[in-house]
Amino acid sequence: MRFGTSDIEPIVAEIGGQTKILQIIHAALVVGVLVFFGFQLANNPKFTELPTAVPLVPLVAAISGTVFSFIVPKIVRQSTLSQLEAKSSVATGELFNAYQISHIIGLALLEGALFLACMALSGVFGDIPRWFLGVPIALIVIMLLRFPRKTAIAEWIADRRDEMTK
Repeated sequence: MRFGTSDIEPIVAEIGGQTKILQIIHAALVVGVLVFFGFQLANNPKFTELPTAVPLVPLVAAISGTVFSFIVPKIVRQSTLSQLEAKSSVATGELFNAYQISHIIGLALLEGALFLACMALSGVFGDIPRWFLGVPIALIVIMLLRFPRKTAIAEWIADRRDEMTK
């Protein structure tokens, strides 16, 4: 359900400080992987010219880490929400904490996949084809797209409250 801006303004005001902290954590994780990615690029990546070369281990890790970074946070959120549903009233802060914890878990899974993909550039898993450079770039883009916005979090909290009152 979509809410008007006047419906979520109180929630946005209440979670403003906490959201800023989550945004800083998110940005720090992104900067960390960007620095590592830049370091790996500057450190002469080990590319092969073989068109059939497929770096299986880092590719599977990147794909599975990305998939799990979407699935595991939903499971954590559902688990937390089911515990909160037993309560007679749920505070905005409790719902925000459920969101924050699951968001950080998802980022950690994505970051792990990204670090492994960046490590592959160093030749740890053997020479890699040039197309593999797109894997860490795609994961960085996914990380950037998942940046937490106050209004999106407030809408999520409002939706959860609405579901709990039904």
